[in-house]
Amino acid sequence: MSGIDFRQGVGATTMTRDEVAAFLNVSTSTVDRLIEDGQLGSWKIRRKVLIEKASVQAYYEEQRAIPPGDEALQASAREERRARVPGLQGAPGVNASAPVGQEA
Repeated sequence: MSGIDFRQGVGATTMTRDEVAAFLNVSTSTVDRLIEDGQLGSWKIRRKVLIEKASVQAYYEEQRAIPPGDEALQASAREERRARVPGLQGAPGVNASAPVGQEA
């Protein structure tokens, strides 16, 4: 847990579904689909879904760099992001594979 500043709490490294939706200018249901597809690292504390800021930033940067309609490049970028962002590698306590609304 070296990346967490415990004086600021979990909010220093995470975002809520609403914050991610506002940042990406999409709906919360789109954020839910990104989580379900494993494109954003997240976990739940009771009913609250927390999303890794690092995975949101990585997703945003990749989407800016990929031309629309290039599915092969999008798939390649998705796999690179999963390898690079700790929250998407199945780290303990991170539930990137379970859909929102389901328990791990």
